[in-house]
Amino acid sequence: MATKKLQKLVNDPATSDEDKVAIQAIIDKRQAVSTPPADDAALSPEEQAAINAAEQEAAKQNSEAGESNDAKPKAKREAKPKQSMEELDAEVAKANEEALGHRCEALMPGTAIKISGYVKGVLKEKRAMRCYLLIQSDVTDENPTGRQFYKVFKEVTILPETVELHKAKKTGARRKAQVDTEEWMAQADEIVEAAGSYVGRQIDLGDDTKTDSRIETIIKDKRSCTVFFRIGFKDENGAHKFTHKAIHSTKDEAEGGKVVITEPEGLLPLDDADETYKEFQTKWQTRAERQPRTALTPEEKVIRAEEALNKAKKALEKAQEALQNKQLEYDNAKAALDAKHDEQEANAEAEAKEAVDAAAAEAESGDLM
Repeated sequence: MATKKLQKLVNDPATSDEDKVAIQAIIDKRQAVSTPPADDAALSPEEQAAINAAEQEAAKQNSEAGESNDAKPKAKREAKPKQSMEELDAEVAKANEEALGHRCEALMPGTAIKISGYVKGVLKEKRAMRCYLLIQSDVTDENPTGRQFYKVFKEVTILPETVELHKAKKTGARRKAQVDTEEWMAQADEIVEAAGSYVGRQIDLGDDTKTDSRIETIIKDKRSCTVFFRIGFKDENGAHKFTHKAIHSTKDEAEGGKVVITEPEGLLPLDDADETYKEFQTKWQTRAERQPRTALTPEEKVIRAEEALNKAKKALEKAQEALQNKQLEYDNAKAALDAKHDEQEANAEAEAKEAVDAAAAEAESGDLM
C-alpha cells in the first residue's frame, strides 16, 4: 500500500491506537530506506495483515457512526400558533390602556439600534393576528423630523412617562359635512336665489391670459357643502374654459334673516348696455321658473320609448341610404381606376410589339444586303 494511504489511516480517528502504532512503524521503516517500495508487493505478510485489520476496523467504526446519525430524528421547527380573535382584542385593549401615549424604547426595524420615542397609535392586524404600535421617534441631529414605524406590542419597552397626543384638527370641509344634508340644501337654495342677480356679470380674474371672463351659472356642491359661481373665460389660445369661486353670504337679522351675498372679488361694474348680461339673466330666470321634473307613468314611458325607437329607425334608414351612396361612389371610382390600368397595359403591350417588329424588320433588311 502507498505511504500516503498509510498516513491517512494513522490520521483517521476511527483507527485504534494499536493499529496506529503498527502502521507508523511501517512508515518509519520506509522512510529509513533510501528507495521506498513502489507497490504492495514489498510489504511483509505481518505488515499487510496489520494494514488490512486497521482498514476493516476503520470501515466498521465509520459505518456504525453513520447508522447512529441516521437514527437521530431531525429537529423540526414548530410554528407558533396564532392567537384567537378574543386574545387579540384583549391585547389591543391592553395596548390602548397601558401603551398609548407613553414613552417607549424599541429597536429600529432592520437594525440593532435602540431608539426612544412615544406610542402614537395602536393597530390591530387581523391577518397576522398581531397587535402593532405606531411609534414616533425622538428628534435627533441625524433625523431632525423624527421617524414613524410599527413594532409588535410585545417587542416594545413601555415607560411610565406619558406625553400629550395632539388630535388632528378638523378642516372646514369636514365640519360642513357634519351639517344635515337637508338643512344645508335649504340654506343653499336661499343663497342661489339671492345670488341669481350676479349671473352674467363680468369679473376680473387678475390674469391677463384669461379674457372675456363672466359668471355663467351657480353650482351647489354637496360634498363640500359650498355654493360656487361658475366663471367662464377664454385662455390665450381662445379656448373656452371654466373656473369657480365660492359664494360668501351672511344673514341680516334686522330684515328677518335675509341672505346677503358678499360681492365677489374682481366684479366689474354693471353696464346697462351689456346685452350678454341680459341674455344670461333671461336664461337664468327661465331656469329658476322651470317646474321640477315629475316621474313618468308606465304609459308615458312606453310612448317615449316608442318615439325614440321610431327616431332611431329613421336614423338607421338614412345611414343605410348614405352607405349605399358611398358604396356606389366607391364602385364607380374603382371601375374607372381599373379601366385606366387596363388602358395603360394595352398601350404598353402595343408599344412593345411595335418595337419588336421594327427590330425584326431592321434585322431582315441587313441580311438582304
